[in-house]
Amino acid sequence: MIAVSVGLVAGSAAQAYPAKTDNIAFHASERESLTVQDVAPISGGESTSDGSITVYSVAELEQLTAPPPPTGYLLLEAARGQLGSYQDCTALVENALRLLGYGVGDLSPMGFGSFGFQVAAADAQPGDIMMRWGHVAIYSGDGIAVQGGYNGTTVEVGGAVSSPYNYSIIIRLP
Repeated sequence: MIAVSVGLVAGSAAQAYPAKTDNIAFHASERESLTVQDVAPISGGESTSDGSITVYSVAELEQLTAPPPPTGYLLLEAARGQLGSYQDCTALVENALRLLGYGVGDLSPMGFGSFGFQVAAADAQPGDIMMRWGHVAIYSGDGIAVQGGYNGTTVEVGGAVSSPYNYSIIIRLP
């Protein structure tokens, strides 16, 4: 006997249904497709008129239900993807924000404050934007930052001004 727990997408809401195992017919396909004769919703919802449902693998369900990564993490990854390129500090941060879908113009190092909210240096987290007069970087954690060079030198991790305590304003994306 096979025990199954399935998710049925009805409209925009996913519904979980327990299935009685003695009335399930498996059909071979890229995803296993089940026809369930006797399916009862756990908490309301509707099944399709023909009783067909799609069964996802555990990995697919985890991917569908996992919370999205924090925006700061995505910003940090977008910055790391630029390592070795030749651009200044503002271009690095502008390009990382653009990769996340933000509309960004040509900004000065202190011009990124409107993209989030200010936090204390002691509360800096990876992905926070660190600004000071003449320089901006993206905090990577453990006193390290991803930063563009002055006047277009190579984007690097680390450097002399990597600690959040070297910056006057730390911005966290929402």
